[in-house]
Amino acid sequence: MAQPSSQYSGYNSGGYSQNNPYATNVDSNPPPAYNPAFGQQTQYNQGYPQDHDVEMQPLHTGAAPYSQSTTPQPGRDPNAVLNDCRHVGRAIDDLESRLAELQRLQKQFASGTGGTNTQIDSLSADIMSGYRGLGDRVRRIKGLPDAGAPRNKPQVEVLDRRIRKAINAYQQTEAQFRKEMQEQQRRQYLIVKPEASEAEIEEATQGGADVQIFQQALLQSNRQGQSQSTLRNVQQRHDAIQQIERTLVELQELFQDLDRMIVEQEPMVEQIGQKTEETETHLVAGNVEMGKAVRSARAARKKKWICLGISSECSRVTCQVLKIETILTISSLLQSRQFYSSLSSY
Repeated sequence: MAQPSSQYSGYNSGGYSQNNPYATNVDSNPPPAYNPAFGQQTQYNQGYPQDHDVEMQPLHTGAAPYSQSTTPQPGRDPNAVLNDCRHVGRAIDDLESRLAELQRLQKQFASGTGGTNTQIDSLSADIMSGYRGLGDRVRRIKGLPDAGAPRNKPQVEVLDRRIRKAINAYQQTEAQFRKEMQEQQRRQYLIVKPEASEAEIEEATQGGADVQIFQQALLQSNRQGQSQSTLRNVQQRHDAIQQIERTLVELQELFQDLDRMIVEQEPMVEQIGQKTEETETHLVAGNVEMGKAVRSARAARKKKWICLGISSECSRVTCQVLKIETILTISSLLQSRQFYSSLSSY
């Protein structure tokens, strides 16, 4: 029932038992099924190797990246948010293909037909690093002011749901692997101590229990000849379960980070709504004042024409008065002339 040690060697010396849960300790000559690129330090938030440069380019290559400024840069492409969403979506596609490879290696490891601790450790570290980087990129996209624009908001929401679904799939993969490791621990313990109670089995298997429990059971059994190989297998699964627990904790933190972004955005959304209401109020007040100004302008124009009419009428009357006065003056002069002429005739 004990698994061959050749399939699991190394867990206690460089795999899941490392203090750094995401260390990439890759053999110099990995097996054919293992892609050497998995073990390299290719953080998704630091770029992407080989032919994936387009998918994993930094979201903003200007002088002020998104993490330092949430103000749209002058001349920024109006399709930048949509392009960023598309790039991150392609990166998620790549991580999902790697997750399928991780599932294959985990099944081989659990069945003893292949899959080494180095392969699983390296690939798991690469996937975890990728999701951390993409989670940060999604938060940056969601934090952009134009992410809420009508043309961008649907795609940003789709991207947020997509990465949550991908992280959840990774969680389920790790949880299933933990379940398989615990089941193997259970079988190993029953081999060592067939009369063990359920409480003893649970204590020995849940959460990567201490290997000393198995060691004590072996010392009390008649299978001491198998102690070394059995303890080695138990130690390997113990380390694997502990690593899975750390991975699940970090994945949960990723979910919390994504949720925290939503909470942090609520005051900004409320402020935007408040500013919108204030703008509408100002527009209404402006329209009222504009109406008053139009009415005042019309009244002033009307008064102007009235004044012009009065002025014109006054000018006309003045002309008539002057004309009458002139006629009267001339008439008076003529009458005076006739008077003097009549006097001279006498």
